Amino acid sequence: MTALKVTIGAAGTVFFGSFLPWVAVAVPNAGTLDQSGGEFDYVRAILLVYQSGMDGDGVFTAIASSILLIIAFVAHAKKTLGSGMSIFMVLLSCGIALISVDDFLQFQIFAGDGLGIEISAGIGLYLVQIGAVVAITASIIAMRARDKN
Repeated sequence: MTALKVTIGAAGTVFFGSFLPWVAVAVPNAGTLDQSGGEFDYVRAILLVYQSGMDGDGVFTAIASSILLIIAFVAHAKKTLGSGMSIFMVLLSCGIALISVDDFLQFQIFAGDGLGIEISAGIGLYLVQIGAVVAITASIIAMRARDKN
């Protein structure tokens, strides 16, 4: 049943990460006009934009992690895990991992566009990936523990 507790924690991590920034875009030397003393001066600045996970695939990972959280919590409370539910937990965790890896790879493709724009994965995407890997591992351990009993 310890594996179910770990799955609950991992699902919570994925849920939390779904709401945090998934991508950070920095545009070096982005110009802004500043009016001071009646004249316009071109000011060099860095434009930094974050995109939340909820602006894209984070919605799916939040829903999937909520389902995973409920299943693991109910199984832990009842002290039993059915074979269908254990397989579903593993598949759901794998789906979350695939979504996060796909998004991470998309950001890496656009990162080297040669325009000077810097694109990097945000903390939310890293939390979703870590939570998904831990959830996969814990779900498999819970499934194997169920099979031994």
